Amino acid sequence: MLWSDANSGKFYSTVESQIKGGANIQAVLGFNEPDNCYGNTGGSCMQPSDAAAVWKSQIEPLKQAYGLQLGMPAVTSSQGGIDWLSRWYTACAGGCNPDFMTIHVYSDFSGVASWIGQMNATYPNITGGTWVTEFALEQQPLNATQAYFNMTLEYFDRLDYIKKYAYFGSFRSSVSNVGPNVAMMNSAGKLTDIGSWYMGDNATGVLPDVMTATTGSGSSSTPVTGAATGLQVSSGVSAVAAAVMGWLYI
Repeated sequence: MLWSDANSGKFYSTVESQIKGGANIQAVLGFNEPDNCYGNTGGSCMQPSDAAAVWKSQIEPLKQAYGLQLGMPAVTSSQGGIDWLSRWYTACAGGCNPDFMTIHVYSDFSGVASWIGQMNATYPNITGGTWVTEFALEQQPLNATQAYFNMTLEYFDRLDYIKKYAYFGSFRSSVSNVGPNVAMMNSAGKLTDIGSWYMGDNATGVLPDVMTATTGSGSSSTPVTGAATGLQVSSGVSAVAAAVMGWLYI
């Protein structure tokens, strides 16, 4: 993925070098929430004209030279995102040709379905399907978050045009910026129910927690909220990360 236009001048040559070195690269994503300029919230904050110029020089040629599939810039799920894409396409003047749609959406289930439907209706010429590369229900109670998770994954799995999806939750609950209940791991690195479900396994009974408390001499920490009785899965951050990021390499 080319995250932004910062230090973007070597993107093409870097990807080309990896391909020539034997890497099985089949797709490239372009720009992370380029319409998002609101402080430290993860947006790359790019002008559409700048993004168009970088796309045409660093991303589009990879399709022409190596047949890579190109993912549309992943804008925020807002009218501002739609407006940014419209200005980007205008600036591209026919020189930017993404093959599939890339979606970020943080809302309840009805909002997810509505946004995906709106994007597909707005860009019917994007025929390579949709990748939902970030989705979550922010700052909600655990039961609502788990119900959203299961309903949304079942929905994605039913839709032929949803080719790949990646839940935004591959972190410990104590450091989550979207609420602890979204997280795939508790503060001790144990898989929560959501983390285990995402890996294709059964619920663990491990609760997300928001902080740790020092015990004894201060040499160890335990979650303040503890973990529910149930199977304690020894998790690996690397295993969860591999599950979340697998779509990048498929």
